[in-house]
Amino acid sequence: MFDYLIMEIKRMVTKQTPKKLVMWKGKGKLKTKNFETESNFSLEFDIGTQGLLFFELGMFSKVRHEIKSKKLEEFSFSGEFEDGAKVSINKLILISHGDIIKGIQMPLKLKIFSEISTSRNDFKSTHDEKILFKVCNLEFIGCEKTFTSHGGWSLDHFTINIEGYPIEVRQVKDYDEIEKALKKRKILNAVTAHILVIAKHNDHENVMRIVNDLCRLMSYAKGNTINPFIEIHLDGGKVVHKTYRTMRTEPFTSGKPVIPYLPFELLPKFLEETYPNYKKYKETLGLSGILNYYELMQINPFLDVGCVLGYVLLENLSNNAQNYFKKKKDPVINSLMKSKIKKLKKILPKHKVITEEIIEQLKNEFVYPHPSLQDSINKLMKEFKMKYEKNEDNLFALRKEFIHKGTFPEGVPPVETFNMLVHFIDRLILHILGYTGEYLDVSDGYKHKELEFKS
Repeated sequence: MFDYLIMEIKRMVTKQTPKKLVMWKGKGKLKTKNFETESNFSLEFDIGTQGLLFFELGMFSKVRHEIKSKKLEEFSFSGEFEDGAKVSINKLILISHGDIIKGIQMPLKLKIFSEISTSRNDFKSTHDEKILFKVCNLEFIGCEKTFTSHGGWSLDHFTINIEGYPIEVRQVKDYDEIEKALKKRKILNAVTAHILVIAKHNDHENVMRIVNDLCRLMSYAKGNTINPFIEIHLDGGKVVHKTYRTMRTEPFTSGKPVIPYLPFELLPKFLEETYPNYKKYKETLGLSGILNYYELMQINPFLDVGCVLGYVLLENLSNNAQNYFKKKKDPVINSLMKSKIKKLKKILPKHKVITEEIIEQLKNEFVYPHPSLQDSINKLMKEFKMKYEKNEDNLFALRKEFIHKGTFPEGVPPVETFNMLVHFIDRLILHILGYTGEYLDVSDGYKHKELEFKS
C-alpha cells in the first residue's frame, strides 16, 4: 500500500510531543560526483524538522573508510522502498560516520536538506488529475458546509479560484482534537488542513508556487507558520507521486491574527483579494522576505527585539521601494536635499564664480545623497493610498535608538510602542496587498477595523 504516513493522524492527537517516526526502509545508492555505494537504508522524518537518512555499512567497510579519508560530506541519494516505490533526495549532509555501540557498528547518519520525492510507475492515467497538499498549523473556520451521512453538517472548508485553478482548503479529520492539542502545547506541529488543487501533474511547479504563496499569505493572516508539508499527486483517486518537504516549521502559535476568524468568509476573501498583488510585489518590493521578518517580529518574546526586527523590516521595504520607484523612473527624493541647498546658498558668498554647477558638486560631496527611511515609506504610502494615524510619524524618530542601541529609550512605553509599530506595518502591508476588508487593530485591543484608503 502506497501510504508512508501510517501513524500520522494518530500521532497528531496524542498527548505527547511528537516523537521521531521511522517511515521507510529499503535499498538505495549514496552518491557524490565521483563516488557511489549501495546498501540498505532507513529514513526518519517528522513534521517541522529535517529528515534523517541512516545508511548501513559494515564494521570493516572500505567504503566507510574511503568516505572518512576523502572527507566526503555532501551526497545525493536514490533508492527503492520495500514496497517497490522509488525515492530520490538531491542533497544530504553527512553528520556522523557511525559509532560502535556494544560491538555493533552504527550506520552513517545524514541530514536531509532537500525534498524527499517518491513515486510509482505502475499506474494507468485516468485523466482525473489532482494535487493534494497536507498543510501544517493552519487554524481556521470553514465557510462552506459538508453534509454527513447522518443528516448533519459542518463548516469545515472553503473554495477559491486562483489563476484558473479550483482550490479547496479543508480541515483534516479530527481537526478539533488536533487544534486543542496544539493550543495546549501537547504537540508542537501538526497537519491541520488539506489543500486540493484540480490540476494536471505536469503543472505541479506552477501549483506549488501558488500553494506556497497562499501559505505565506495565510501565515500572515493567522499569525502562524503555515507550510505545505506533503505534496501528493492523485490520478483516479490513486496516489502516484509524493513529495515530502523538509523545511523547518516553527511551533504552532495562536492569538496574533491580522484577519479575524469571523465572519467565516473573511479568509477566502483575503486570499482572493491579496494574491494578485502578492504575486506582483513579492519580488519587486520583497514582500516574501518582508513577511518572514514580520513572522520573526511576532514570535519573538522580547518587545525590544521585536521592535528592532520591525525597523529592519521597514529598512528592507524601504530599500526595495527605492529600486521599485527607480525602475518606474520616479525615484524617491531625499526630502532634506532642498533645505541643504538653501543653506549652501546662504553660506556661500554671492559671487559669479560660485555657479549652480559648483553648488551641485558641493551638494553631492557633502550632503547625504540617499533618501531617508521615512522618505521611502512616505512614497509607498502615497502609491498605495495610505495615510498616517495619530502619532505614527513619531515611529521614525525612534528608529535610530532601536537600530543602534537595540532597546527602548527612556520614557518610551514598550507595549504601546511595539503595538503601534505592528499596527503601522500591518496597515502598510495590507494596503500594498490591496485588501479592502476587516482586520484586527493590535494597538486598540484587537478591535475589528476597516482599512481607510486615502483619496
